[in-house]
Amino acid sequence: MGTRSNKYLPIFFVAVVALLLQSCAKNYSGIKLTDSKIESVTATSMRSMKIKVLLTVDNPAKGSFSVENVHGVINRSGEIFADFKSEDIMEITGKSICKLPCTIVAELDKSVSVLSAGLILAEGDFDSFTCDIYADIHKGAFKKSVKRKNLPLKSLVRKLKNE
Repeated sequence: MGTRSNKYLPIFFVAVVALLLQSCAKNYSGIKLTDSKIESVTATSMRSMKIKVLLTVDNPAKGSFSVENVHGVINRSGEIFADFKSEDIMEITGKSICKLPCTIVAELDKSVSVLSAGLILAEGDFDSFTCDIYADIHKGAFKKSVKRKNLPLKSLVRKLKNE
């Protein structure tokens, strides 16, 4: 993909991880994603890239937990645009502010041409994009699978840009 398309695709994936971390807040009130930084974007092929991000999470709750097996799909107008997965286990300790490195591998769907993806992302119009995200949250021996579907990305991307 060209450099113009690389401008917005990483924001999608940071937004998705941010959303996942916020979904943990139902069990641990007060957990916040306080900062996110894209450290690098590396094209691994014409259709895929690795995005390294650093997330800062404030966990005022006593409990520690981990977020694993983060994966999902980004849809555009109901059609699959890209899929993604995290290569990392994110350990969030209790009563702390955690810096969490996270590597996300993203790949365009076979039905999406690289050229059209670049043009779509260069426009920066996220109205037609939604996300389905899946992850496992572990606390000790307990595991909870989290699933969120049809999440609009526009508001998340706007929030990440403003912070």
